[in-house]
Amino acid sequence: MKKTKILFLFSFRDLNILPSSYGKILHDLNREFKEFYIVNTDHLELIFKDNASKFKKSNFFKNLKLFDPKSLSHLNEFIKNKDCLIINGVSRRIRFFALFYFIARKKIPQIMITHLGHVQPNPYYYQGKISHKINNLFIRTIPHLIHNLFVMIKLFSKIDIRFISNAKLYNDINSSSFKKKFSYVKNFTLVNSMHYEEKINRKKLKQKHILLLELPPNYKDVSEITGKFKKQDLKVHYKALNNFLLKLRNSFKKKIIISISPKYSFVKAKFRFKKFKIVNRNVQKYIHEAFLVVFYDSSTILYAIMNKKPIINLKSNLFQKINFKTDHYNKYLNLKEVNISKEFKFSKTKLMKDLRSRFKYYNYFLKKYLPKNKNSGNKQIIDVIKKEYF
Repeated sequence: MKKTKILFLFSFRDLNILPSSYGKILHDLNREFKEFYIVNTDHLELIFKDNASKFKKSNFFKNLKLFDPKSLSHLNEFIKNKDCLIINGVSRRIRFFALFYFIARKKIPQIMITHLGHVQPNPYYYQGKISHKINNLFIRTIPHLIHNLFVMIKLFSKIDIRFISNAKLYNDINSSSFKKKFSYVKNFTLVNSMHYEEKINRKKLKQKHILLLELPPNYKDVSEITGKFKKQDLKVHYKALNNFLLKLRNSFKKKIIISISPKYSFVKAKFRFKKFKIVNRNVQKYIHEAFLVVFYDSSTILYAIMNKKPIINLKSNLFQKINFKTDHYNKYLNLKEVNISKEFKFSKTKLMKDLRSRFKYYNYFLKKYLPKNKNSGNKQIIDVIKKEYF
């Protein structure tokens, strides 16, 4: 039966990261489908409820329709008797199990749009101590296993289609009958990465500044497993980081810009980086105009790879203490590593020569994980939605 509504399920607590997580595809969907809604899941949670923080809408949301159901009954009233398609943007945590059961009972088809193109780290990437592994077991591993079990016994429904742009992941899944059989997804469809949709990539590259992609020290995905850092450890860490950035600024005569996630407190960032400019939007633009990019661990680095920017991968004793190595992408890109907790001596010429010599690994990575074809990934997704559901 033809669908009339598309409901994109997403937590309004994290609404400010939508521009970087999904980008242009949301506007493309809104333009192509009359009834496209971003639906808040905060009040649909089974447990672990908390008050959703107030969100100030940016221009990104100007023409997008937002719906905030106060309960599953409220969501049911909104749907009425209309046939819907759900774009699932929530995790497989226990707090969403009532929502998953509601979707299965209503027999609403689901798809996932995950064509960011980043490479997921190992499940134990953030852990070092036994207590951390136990936390991860109860926070992630067990809920995922229960979810998959409920899918198998049909308490929850499978995802019809998951759009991905990681070619290696796509090939690995399709070559394994075991993975396909026990997956909570029926079909995987390979499309171009959303990174190729950015208009900024068509403009001439610049080399205006040195850009730090700052990692929130108490980033939730890490801190919920490892716990939060001590104030004294943070003080030592940021003193070392600022000294390192000042050394780069003085050597290359380039201004420093600190790029933070929209979820990162701007007040805390200003306190930690008193001498530098802070930005929390348009990270693609700042990468495009960067002379050098330094980072810990962020999928945003893919923009720097695509733009062939010199990259330094930072390490710190702060993260090393909890065995968070911040070197996930080094496995694929052979990046230059610098531990800011130790003295770093360098020659400008030799350093830049070293960094640029690593561009060949960027090419290997893009060819293996993010191959580009002539089609728009967003258009590919929309064409499949129209064919299968409208």
